[in-house]
Amino acid sequence: MAQAPLHSQWELTNTHVSLENAASARQTMQMVVNTSREITANQVFKRVRIQNPNVLSAVPLEGGNRLQISAISTGVTQVDLLGADESVHSIEVMVLGDVRELEAILRQQFPDANLQVVPVQTGCIVSGFVTSDEHVNQVITIAELYFPTIINQVSVTGVHTIQLETQIMEVSRTKLRELGVDWALSNGDDIVKTTLKTGAETFSVGVIENSTSFLTSIRALKRANLVKVLASPTLTAVDGRPASFNSGGEFPILIPAGLGQVGVQFREFGTRLDYVAKVRGGGRIWLEVRP
Repeated sequence: MAQAPLHSQWELTNTHVSLENAASARQTMQMVVNTSREITANQVFKRVRIQNPNVLSAVPLEGGNRLQISAISTGVTQVDLLGADESVHSIEVMVLGDVRELEAILRQQFPDANLQVVPVQTGCIVSGFVTSDEHVNQVITIAELYFPTIINQVSVTGVHTIQLETQIMEVSRTKLRELGVDWALSNGDDIVKTTLKTGAETFSVGVIENSTSFLTSIRALKRANLVKVLASPTLTAVDGRPASFNSGGEFPILIPAGLGQVGVQFREFGTRLDYVAKVRGGGRIWLEVRP
């Protein structure tokens, strides 16, 4: 039997076995794909038998009592060593997938996470904690590149809450048009463009590129009595859960009911703000707003 070449990442671990009292002797061991171990017996064995050669291969070494076994693929098999007295010593070997590369990539991509990868026969178990829901899906997507079956036991650390300082304002479109103010959305990182075409220019804002310029523009509109602040609440939302705020209230209306009865139904008035805030990695927050 020709000796198979060793891979540069193989780990050699000596396992000593005794062929005495072979009837009661039975060992178990675990190996990782693309690793090998050297088995040394206390006496010469004349034959080696591998129950599943697709999982494990064996190469006899010099001395007659040494054997190198190499893990080929995941699975469970049995190595039988036959001694000179026809006694049989069996070693049950479980070969698991190699998770070292996956662990290294997860540590690199998610430095703030605490993740563990445990190999199983047909895949791996990924457990631990990440800092956002978005990272859970990303971790599993990466793991699926290495193993066909992933058992997801990843959780998000704690519950994040987000506070939003909001202002709900009413703008008189008629007054804006009378003063020649034209609002338009801009591309890229710009937020709003405004122009003023009156003879005596009292209010003019060019391209608003950040929140500071935007708030400055709002204050200028307030001074010109073009904006009325309806509410300035500080809203608190739970990460990933929808929340809402209504600057007005509810009023009752009468509606017909069965058997000649009259019911009462409440309808909202004012401005309603629905939003969902999600915490992203790197201190970023994703915000979806539906006014």
